[in-house]
Amino acid sequence: MNFTTFMQTLLTKKINYLFIYFLTFAQLANSQSNESLLFKADSALKIKNYALANKLYEKILKNTDTKSESLIHKLALCNHKISNNLGELYYLSCAFKNFPNEKLIEKSNKLASEIKVQGYELNDFNFILLLLKKYNIYIISFLLIISIYITIVLIMKVYKKEYISQQQKNLSLVLILTIGIMINANKLFKDVIVKKNNVILRSEPSAAANELLYINQSNKFNVWGGNDIWLRIFIKNKFWYIKESDVLYVQ
Repeated sequence: MNFTTFMQTLLTKKINYLFIYFLTFAQLANSQSNESLLFKADSALKIKNYALANKLYEKILKNTDTKSESLIHKLALCNHKISNNLGELYYLSCAFKNFPNEKLIEKSNKLASEIKVQGYELNDFNFILLLLKKYNIYIISFLLIISIYITIVLIMKVYKKEYISQQQKNLSLVLILTIGIMINANKLFKDVIVKKNNVILRSEPSAAANELLYINQSNKFNVWGGNDIWLRIFIKNKFWYIKESDVLYVQ
């Protein structure tokens, strides 16, 4: 190894070391910052300063990549106490998306009925989503076992040069697609909540659409496609388009 190569190797190692050091330091600083904010937020919650607690909990949520069930429930509680129906329904919906159970739907539906908004009832579609989210890992595991078994059978048939029917090929493809859908369920099935009153829905994804419908804050919808500006939702037996800037994504 010549001197130039040695220096390049040494410099690369030092750069990598410094990168890891600063990354670790940043993560530690962020963790300590969140712990400090959490202490202040919990203290504010104890003395019933719900507005301050809500503000601090939201900061923590923005600073972290992982969803905390306790944190989301505290945000829902704070918004309930300050009579922010939109905020309460939003965080109850976030809690259901990440930690699904029937009680969250019941609580959301009760509040939605009181303020006369829709999208929180346990309809057939939401019931299927509840099952998919609640038993996701078990369903995926079961399908994987079947898929592995079928794959082994097909490999053995290919090895023995036996005939593989179209039905077996289709079954294998359906299983792979189903597993893919299950794994990406949260990304594929998106919910949005209208964040202000008198939002305009259009019959076409264009500001020039002739047919219009007005809808108020806190209504929730499943997203059925769209583009960067317009989202397609289903209401009153018809597809309508809403601007992405007029909604909150349930995350």
